[in-house]
Amino acid sequence: MKRLNYVINVYVDKELYSKIEELSKKLQIYSKSRIIRYILEGLFRKYRIDEIAEIALLGAKGEGIRRVYDCCNGLTAKEIANETRLSVHTVYQHLRKLIKMGLVVKRGKRYYKREIIVEYYKTIAKEKIEWWKRELEMAKRKMGEMEK
Repeated sequence: MKRLNYVINVYVDKELYSKIEELSKKLQIYSKSRIIRYILEGLFRKYRIDEIAEIALLGAKGEGIRRVYDCCNGLTAKEIANETRLSVHTVYQHLRKLIKMGLVVKRGKRYYKREIIVEYYKTIAKEKIEWWKRELEMAKRKMGEMEK
């Protein structure tokens, strides 16, 4: 068995506590801290760190960082601040954290979710591939016509 050297105190609301109690009854493990440890170990075994960061943001219901993340669809920091009713300074702090997590990308003065950028580059790559295919077809036709 592993030696556990660190203690983390976790404060939860009534709803979350009832879900942990339900899990403890189902698993027949009555130590709440052990259940939380097993959940965390399972998450880290199954998912990558950036996927866990997204899951953690889903858990941050109405908190500022979650609201900022939801607004990252091409807005500037000032526009995000107006949208979320947070100060610009706070928005910049949250954006820095999100960029470090790899969930948000900055392009110019605008902030985008990583998924938006990935989809954008995928579509551009597909368009370029299609363009090169058309160019090759035209070049083959011209070569065929020149040989005749």
